[in-house]
Amino acid sequence: MDSQPLTFSSLDARIESLPEHPASAHPGGRVGWASAIAMAAAVSALLLLKVFPGNTTAVVIAAALIAVEMGAFAVAMTATLPTMHPARERREFAEMLDHDLPHHQAMVAWIGQYPREQRQAMATFVGFRLERFRNKLPLLTGSMESLGVLPLLGALFLQFKDMHWPPHPSWPEVLLISGLMLFYWLSLLQISVRWRLELYDALLKKSLAGP
Repeated sequence: MDSQPLTFSSLDARIESLPEHPASAHPGGRVGWASAIAMAAAVSALLLLKVFPGNTTAVVIAAALIAVEMGAFAVAMTATLPTMHPARERREFAEMLDHDLPHHQAMVAWIGQYPREQRQAMATFVGFRLERFRNKLPLLTGSMESLGVLPLLGALFLQFKDMHWPPHPSWPEVLLISGLMLFYWLSLLQISVRWRLELYDALLKKSLAGP
């Protein structure tokens, strides 16, 4: 048995240490980081244009930030699109499964070293927390997962629908767009936590199902 006690922290650290397949750039991860960069660039540009209206340097910097925002949004949106090469996508996915299977089995075997009573208690607890999380999550995210990047497109529409050059956003527009982007980022974080809870649940149950 590993000298380290089995805790959710040690389980999470073990999961984080698993090697990834070179082709396993997770779309959700790309969407998250690209969205964060786009949001920061958009809010910074809006605030810069509002605080320094008509300032040439501010306009130039804001234009660069808007370019960064659009590029990051493009990355976020393309991460959710299907590949143009279905056969290659299926082959890479099969290779990822071959790569991940032994690591998954090793993780289950590692968890299985610990006393069954401890694993059962952790599985029961994480199942309870996951159920509560699933019940609470719709209050924040609604159908966010089904909408994908649509909320980002809505924020872009609000940002650019009445824009002229140089832009002069109003404070309500700045606050509304900033609020929408912050809400979207918080939703992504909550969904990421739920995915990790589901992985804890699956691994613990798998270890209990074994001999």
